[in-house]
Amino acid sequence: MTGNLDEKEISKAKAGQKANFPRGIPQCGADALRFGLLSYTCGGSSVNMDILRIDAYRKFCNKLWNATRFALMKLDIIKMGAENFDQSAFKPASKAMVSLLSETFCLLLKVLSLGYCTRVFS
Repeated sequence: MTGNLDEKEISKAKAGQKANFPRGIPQCGADALRFGLLSYTCGGSSVNMDILRIDAYRKFCNKLWNATRFALMKLDIIKMGAENFDQSAFKPASKAMVSLLSETFCLLLKVLSLGYCTRVFS
């Protein structure tokens, strides 16, 4: 026996995995898993994780990452650095982007602090 599972349970689990995921389980990554677990904690006490939903979160997190990288390339913020951050030196487009980002972040914090996290993930 390897681990804490009986051989019968291991063979049953392997058969179930082959039936449910004939092409294997897609790689998701830590960020998508965290995002998925956070979305499940908002729904109640039981977690019935759907790997396809987690895979969709992986794709969403990847889009967020790419959008952030693109925005940082185009905005003045990256050139300034955190130590000499001066918003008055921004171009108008950069000011608008930073303002929208700040509003979005404040709204997200408010929604999460009020316990409405199901609205964030719906």
